[in-house]
Amino acid sequence: MSGATSIVNISAPNLTTGASFDGCSNLETIIMGSSLTSIPDYFVHDCRKLTSVTGLSNVVTVGRASFEHTDLLTTTDLDFSNITSIG
Repeated sequence: MSGATSIVNISAPNLTTGASFDGCSNLETIIMGSSLTSIPDYFVHDCRKLTSVTGLSNVVTVGRASFEHTDLLTTTDLDFSNITSIG
């Protein structure tokens, strides 16, 4: 989905592997499934309008530059106490 500028909201509650939404410049919200345990490199990199990502409570690994350039992101349920590896 990288670079898909027309997407505003994504709901993928059954997704078990991380997808990359790198460069989806108009993306505002993402709802992932609680079975997601790994966030890939550049997960929401450069999604400058993104304000909310939920469904990340079971994530244990976070890839490189996964949240870079997401300055408006204010809501996430990422539990940092579960993280064992970052980028």
